[in-house]
Amino acid sequence: MPEITSTKLERKFEVSASALAVEMKNAVIELGEQQPGEKNKRFLERAARAAGISFRSAKSLFYCEAQNPGSLIVDSVRAARDERRRTATAKAVVAAAARDKQLEDQARAKFQRSTAALSATLATAVVSDTDEIRGLLVELIVRLDRLCGVDSAVDRREAA
Repeated sequence: MPEITSTKLERKFEVSASALAVEMKNAVIELGEQQPGEKNKRFLERAARAAGISFRSAKSLFYCEAQNPGSLIVDSVRAARDERRRTATAKAVVAAAARDKQLEDQARAKFQRSTAALSATLATAVVSDTDEIRGLLVELIVRLDRLCGVDSAVDRREAA
């Protein structure tokens, strides 16, 4: 078995510490919601507040000064970032459901308008066509009205 020298071990540790430092920097940026052209101090304050850590800790993470930050800070930042992501996902789901409901309502209204127009056109045709076609048209109008959930004017005329 090859022997692990201290330099190999140190390099491995540096890579993992650097990966953690990059993860923490990205998490601070995400938590602070950095806007283009905004001063670093403003979003670092927001990130610190969101993660429940000090401003100095957030600044240290952002500038990758702490290659191996404490586990309490890392856990706080990760938990805050995960909570922010869950909240954003939940908001996106609610917004998508609202959009779907709105589109469904619009489609239903358009369908009802279309069937009402068709029903009116067919009612006009019933008056002018032969008895055989009139019977078929009346049945079609009644079915369309039922589909739209309205009382059929043709049913009332036929009953009278």
